[in-house]
Amino acid sequence: MRIPVMIGQIEYFITSDNNQFMLSKEEYNKKKDTTQLVHCGYYPTLLGLMGHLLLKKIRASDAESLAQLQKDVRQAEKEVCNIWDAEVK
Repeated sequence: MRIPVMIGQIEYFITSDNNQFMLSKEEYNKKKDTTQLVHCGYYPTLLGLMGHLLLKKIRASDAESLAQLQKDVRQAEKEVCNIWDAEVK
């Protein structure tokens, strides 16, 4: 699994192995002259990872008012729900 997700201006990926879900991003390795996937967080459940994604998206907001923050929260909810193909109520 390798699902791209934008948080602010940074592209992260939802990845997994047999035991956990991970939030990862690509970083350039100068020694090997390649790009490699670096894990930023490990989650036992997909729900835990999605909750963390929502928080990261909200924290990346540059809102200067409560109204803008509310708008950014709604947008973050929609983006996270799009991964699930769900709706925000």
